[in-house]
Amino acid sequence: MSKAKPGEKITIKINGKPVETIIDEDGKQRFPNNKIISYMVRGNDFFNLDKMWRMIDIGMFSLEEARLIYQNNGYDICGYEKIFPADTIENPLKK
Repeated sequence: MSKAKPGEKITIKINGKPVETIIDEDGKQRFPNNKIISYMVRGNDFFNLDKMWRMIDIGMFSLEEARLIYQNNGYDICGYEKIFPADTIENPLKK
């Protein structure tokens, strides 16, 4: 695995689509954090990730929409891979 410096931006591909990531101060590769999405998912009682998955189960949201929530919520890449194991991720840091 290649080493990247904190603050460095790395473009990966998820299912063929380019997605920007960033290396945090601890050296973890993460998706950028959108403050609004982060607040909506983590900072309140009316919506959270458990509720989102229930809404996906009943067809209110798609799996693709769930992917975007995780990709805009500061999730680390390893955690994302565990949540979406069927996704094909091309990551230059894992060559």
